[in-house]
Amino acid sequence: LAPFDSANTTVNSNVNESYVDESDNSHTITVSGDPLSTTFNPYYPPIGYRSCEFDGTGDYITVAGSSDLAFGTGDFTIEFFLKTRVVPTSSDYDGVFSNPGGLQIFFVGGKLRYNHNGTGSLLDTTSSVVADRWTHYALVRNSGTTKWYVDGTAEGSYSDSKNWTATSNWFIGSSDGSAQYFNGWISNLRVLKESAKYTSDFTVPTEPLTDITYTSLLACQSNSFKDTSSKNTTLTQAGDVSISSYYPDTFQLTTE
Repeated sequence: LAPFDSANTTVNSNVNESYVDESDNSHTITVSGDPLSTTFNPYYPPIGYRSCEFDGTGDYITVAGSSDLAFGTGDFTIEFFLKTRVVPTSSDYDGVFSNPGGLQIFFVGGKLRYNHNGTGSLLDTTSSVVADRWTHYALVRNSGTTKWYVDGTAEGSYSDSKNWTATSNWFIGSSDGSAQYFNGWISNLRVLKESAKYTSDFTVPTEPLTDITYTSLLACQSNSFKDTSSKNTTLTQAGDVSISSYYPDTFQLTTE
């Protein structure tokens, strides 16, 4: 019985280099090469306390297109936690969540941009991302007005009548699946159709996002590439994007 559960893991190393047969047979386990036993496993942490990790060189996730992500002219909310390794430059345009046929969210000079593929920039955040720090972003259209919320604080406003009708594939971590790759972690990406989740400043969530009413997509929060909403939209990974046990530091996870 070799659970490789990092029973001897220390807080600092997060690695258990002791491989033990816990059955009554007490077989000797000999290590070759440099395998490591870590705290990452299919059972813990639970759903919500994970993220998708992108290395900026060809990694992305394809979200199968559907009418569930065609917002029309109605309300919508796109929110996620994000942590970058580096601050994107003005020429990077690192994609976060985009539909090449319409609505796109990507970095421009360290700020997130709400963009229309046909007409260009609609609304940028006023603050720049800080590298190596988890930040919560929410793009919300409420009764024809769209705002960015960064860590719960509104940034900018746009009178928005865009009719988002595309039902083609979306991409997480890239602008279109062929370029402009994100370098860092994305966690708890949730999309609501016909709902403005936030209409004023709010406190950043301290628990994982859940499948609430009007949820069309809930991704980058489980131990597999899966939409954990009731829509169960197909997600397909490309490159070496991986599931990480790294999650937003505002979340309070107990071991009890």
